[in-house]
Amino acid sequence: MPKKGASARARARAAENDEATTKKGAAAGGRKKRQTLGEEISDEEEEVKLKSGRGKKAAPPRKGKKPDSDNDSDNASDNENEDDGKVPKAKTRQATDVKVVSKTAKMQAIMAEAQSKGDGSEFVIKLQDFTMSFAGLTLLDSTNLTLAFGRRYGFVGANGLGKSTLLRHIAQRLFPGIPKNIQILYVDQEVDATDATPLASVMEADEERNNLYKELAKLEEEKKVEEAQYAAGVELEYDGARDERIIEVQKRLAEIGAHTAEARAYAILSGLQFTEEMIKGPTRHLSGGWRMRIALARALFCRPHLLLLDEPTNHLDLHACVWLEDFLSKWKKTLLVVSHDVDLLNNVCTDIISISQQKLFQYRGNYDAFEHIASEQLRQQIKAYEKQQKQIKQAKIEKGKAGKAEDAAKKKAKEKGKGGGGGGNRREGSNQAKKAAMRKVREVEEMEKIAKPPKDYRVSFSFEEADPLPHPVLQVQEVGYRYPAGPGEPENPFIFENLNLGIDLDTRIALVGRNGAGKSTLLNLLTGDAEPSKGMIITSRKLRIARFTQHFVDQLTMDQTPVEYLMTRFSGMSEQEARNQLGKFGLTGKVHLNKLGTLSGGQKSRVVFATLANSKPHILFLDEPTNHLDIQSIKALADSLREFNGGVVLVTHDQYLISAACNRIWCVEGNGKVFEFPGDFKAYSEKLLEEIAFHEEEA
Repeated sequence: MPKKGASARARARAAENDEATTKKGAAAGGRKKRQTLGEEISDEEEEVKLKSGRGKKAAPPRKGKKPDSDNDSDNASDNENEDDGKVPKAKTRQATDVKVVSKTAKMQAIMAEAQSKGDGSEFVIKLQDFTMSFAGLTLLDSTNLTLAFGRRYGFVGANGLGKSTLLRHIAQRLFPGIPKNIQILYVDQEVDATDATPLASVMEADEERNNLYKELAKLEEEKKVEEAQYAAGVELEYDGARDERIIEVQKRLAEIGAHTAEARAYAILSGLQFTEEMIKGPTRHLSGGWRMRIALARALFCRPHLLLLDEPTNHLDLHACVWLEDFLSKWKKTLLVVSHDVDLLNNVCTDIISISQQKLFQYRGNYDAFEHIASEQLRQQIKAYEKQQKQIKQAKIEKGKAGKAEDAAKKKAKEKGKGGGGGGNRREGSNQAKKAAMRKVREVEEMEKIAKPPKDYRVSFSFEEADPLPHPVLQVQEVGYRYPAGPGEPENPFIFENLNLGIDLDTRIALVGRNGAGKSTLLNLLTGDAEPSKGMIITSRKLRIARFTQHFVDQLTMDQTPVEYLMTRFSGMSEQEARNQLGKFGLTGKVHLNKLGTLSGGQKSRVVFATLANSKPHILFLDEPTNHLDIQSIKALADSLREFNGGVVLVTHDQYLISAACNRIWCVEGNGKVFEFPGDFKAYSEKLLEEIAFHEEEA
């Protein structure tokens, strides 16, 4: 059924959260330990080591060095593992140590073993006091994690802290406390390019269904043979076991919805924007990005007990993102998803897990609730820390004063002793005052120290103010476009016809449409990278434009530093001016003199943004600018676009960025037309969900 609106979705999620919260955990006979928001549950320590790889001991973190070895770096990793239709297993490139430090480690294993005797339909994973290292760096240190059945967890934190590594370790079951009978799927690699169709590839992923059908076929064949023998007069013993097993298999097939499997697989592929031709064609004709979508479809189709997703929207267009968000919001089992998509974290997740300072912190609620609670906790921690530091400073002063006063008193007593005299009462009062002061000093010194709060991670983007230009700044008049034909070839069909569009300095447009509809081609026309086949595009003579694409990121001069790159692009720019420009886009000073080839994808994107901004554009054309950016950077980009006084034309799958930065929606439908949607992005996304529901009902 189509969606009834965002408010209905919010109410449904709230009701689901309340219902899930009341469920009792299966672990430890139903006992459940309450966990305060943002705090950890810790037990007394006892070492139990579980090693993988070469079994090297976990090394302590290197001072001054941030872990950057895991897949959380902004760079997308290339995966070489092949998908053989089984549960995907993560690949570890270097020896990895997992160290569980807990008095309850044996109890965790016992609890997991007890849960493993069931069908895995409900479970609780409790990992307590564990330490996780990768490539000799400690990523998590004596921390805790609880994953309860039916909850959907969003996993957030700065890049490079260990989010992807933790997902891989859970998928590989490297921790005690994970029940053996639960199915865990981790989507981290594309399927192979073969002659198999996407539909067949997805349906093959459900091993239980496939095995049941094979068993049923074998049982029925045996039954036919026996019936033929009986008809021929052969005397046979009959105990009914086979018929009972046939009934059991048929019952299980009905329970897992085996008869609707093809329709479900088709609906998932359709939701991920596969066309009819793509669904029924060979996977070898598809790009890596589309084969990654097949891997995602396989996981969604299997409906594992625990689904692990790592940035699932990175390979999707806007339509597929809207569908995936809706699909996951109805996920009845357990989900752990790493994502920088704020809309997905808000509309899907019932809980948020944050990683910071080698610890995991869990919060009930979606991302907005997490931000509010975490911000308040940080404010209180800073306040308490500063208060304690003042007490410690004052205690040191009092201790020094007391020491000086004691020395002075001793000296004075010694002098008076030589000459005789009284003053005993005064000395007694002075001693009592000194004792009271020292007692207060000891109390401060012995109090539990409050940890120094982490530095508040803030990113800011800043575009130069655009010079005023007369209207219209850019005008499209009766434009048609088709790809040029080769010598002796027939003319290609028109991609666009009779386009009439206008862009001014106050324009905030999001271009939306399915993959292949022509959004990038339209950007090429608007930026002058493609010439109209007919009609004309008129621009102001003084117009300056800037365009962001992933291609420009890939074309950076990798053997130059960010500072050298800017100074080369803009003659006359000093080193300090280059540093200032890079700083405007959140690139920290410590990487200004590193080679571009060593930077992460997000850092390279910041260099490109700094370059574009320095050209002082009147209009920004942005094609998927959020790839490799973290949540704080995406929010900073949205803020800067709102403050920018020039025009913005945006192509993105990030729903938050569209909602925050754009006030107009241009639909590129793929039929040669471009029209403005009569409403905001919220209305447009609701329309998409209605279309998705309609197509699912047809399937």
